[in-house]
Amino acid sequence: MGSFARLCQATHLISKSLAFCRGASNGSDEVPQNSPPEEVGQLCRTLESLVRVNELEVTSRQLAFCSQSSVSYIGILRLQGHYWRRAGHELEHDSTPNIFPETISALETLDRISTTLREGGYDLWQHLEDGRCSLFLVELVYQGMLILLQMDKVWLAEEVQRKKESLGWLLSHMGKRWPLVAVYKRTLEARESILAVEDALT
Repeated sequence: MGSFARLCQATHLISKSLAFCRGASNGSDEVPQNSPPEEVGQLCRTLESLVRVNELEVTSRQLAFCSQSSVSYIGILRLQGHYWRRAGHELEHDSTPNIFPETISALETLDRISTTLREGGYDLWQHLEDGRCSLFLVELVYQGMLILLQMDKVWLAEEVQRKKESLGWLLSHMGKRWPLVAVYKRTLEARESILAVEDALT
């Protein structure tokens, strides 16, 4: 399967993911009330499989800026957020089992990208600033940050904080190419404040 064909497949799968989330949010009769892990999990596994198919291309380019992988991971993180909201699992104190393994894989990949770029110095992280990173990567980092904000309550605080700083570094450097990053950062700050208030009231 060629690069363009894989991007088309990733786009199709994320469309299915968004349709699933939208249908559940609207209370569609076609979507069970508690968004069964089987359906969500199958979509996540399919998206993760597509990422694995893309690994050779990502490795050959030395940077995980592969649009197909970014789109696939966006779909996974959107499904994770939907599952938490729909089932109320983000409010549980021990919700680690409700974090999909594909979500962990996406976050680890983003953390690895950030580490590689930072340790590689300017010759590498200038790719973030000169436009070689796609808007898909910007959206992926944003979705990753939203997930980490939720995980802050139930996961190892130090590990979550480290990943937030790592992804925050990525987001900041991409802001020189994509002005949308400034909007995302304000949204994340507002979301973090809301979660802090909610946590203080519980």
